[in-house]
Amino acid sequence: MSLLIRPGLGTDEGLRAYVCRLATRNLSPTLFRPMLDSMFTVTAAVPDLVGLTGQGPETLLRRGSAVRTAGRQVGGVRFGDVVLPRSVVRPKSRRVCPQCVAQDGTSRCVWDLRRFDVCDRHGLRLVEACSSCKQPLTWSYPSADRCACGFLLSRLQAQTGSSGRRRLCKVLAASMLRTIHGGPVTGDAGSAAAVPIDWTLVLCEFIAGVLIPIFSERHGLDSSQRFHAARDALTASMLEDRNYRDYLRDAVFMYASSDPMTLVSTLRPGRLDEWSLSRFEYRWSELSFHRSLWDFRRGEECRNASRAPSASIKKRHLTPVIRERGEVMAEEKVLSPFVQEAVKCLSAVRQEVPIPGWRPRGQGKIVESAAVS
Repeated sequence: MSLLIRPGLGTDEGLRAYVCRLATRNLSPTLFRPMLDSMFTVTAAVPDLVGLTGQGPETLLRRGSAVRTAGRQVGGVRFGDVVLPRSVVRPKSRRVCPQCVAQDGTSRCVWDLRRFDVCDRHGLRLVEACSSCKQPLTWSYPSADRCACGFLLSRLQAQTGSSGRRRLCKVLAASMLRTIHGGPVTGDAGSAAAVPIDWTLVLCEFIAGVLIPIFSERHGLDSSQRFHAARDALTASMLEDRNYRDYLRDAVFMYASSDPMTLVSTLRPGRLDEWSLSRFEYRWSELSFHRSLWDFRRGEECRNASRAPSASIKKRHLTPVIRERGEVMAEEKVLSPFVQEAVKCLSAVRQEVPIPGWRPRGQGKIVESAAVS
């Protein structure tokens, strides 16, 4: 038996979202409700979905299916050929972007990631509670466009997310799209799609737990609110740089070879706490930082210099003097030595100076050491 209406899968539509859309299009919620009790049940229902829709089983399983361990527990969630631990996904709760739902009625695989919270297409924070009944959105109600109370998901109230967070989520979306399709997709945004989603998450945690904290401590940016606000944008800049992304992967291998972390545990996402606790147990004297970090530091120095007493001095008053030949000249007031030194420092900071590059001289040695480890 097959359904009368059999819509195709969206480009990055999730498995549970597809089941909800089937129920909505075919007006048969009672048929699909048992499939959505849990991620186990929707995974077990894939053979039935193959018969109902004609979709291939592998195609469906690549869109967010449960993977069991030997103890019959959920060992992780599969996207493409990658199995992510439950700690980095939301196996039960549902989140949506109202504008995305209004456009095509689909929910995307990347929305299941805990780190993804701002829609990369519309810049809105994902909504996880109904604006009408105030209850959390759930997958157990088989509808693609309505809450269990009947409220339209397209009318949910959503706030605008930060531009930096949106940019980072765009990297995650591109990586997830490549992962579920097993390769580049036409129209895929950014070079970040060259990395599967598990590696993208690992690098995000390494940047947040090791690289950015070390840079901020070395250069006195720990208490800078601007630096904390720019972290997402800085992380996105590093992940969008293919060469630096390769360097970070080498650095992660070097870090993973040190105690107390093991290589296997380190290369699984969801280890941000361990990154943060263990980052001082390995020497990072040769750790190279991305150009975007140096740009930010130079910008902060310029702002700090502009707030110095010398910078607040108004433009020097000029007294016109009429000379014998009728030329109008100007007699500059003499500035104090303190002010002259402050102006000199400000000019030195603002001038274009070479920024330390991120590419280490011993890149070949790092790769070789990582391979041996």
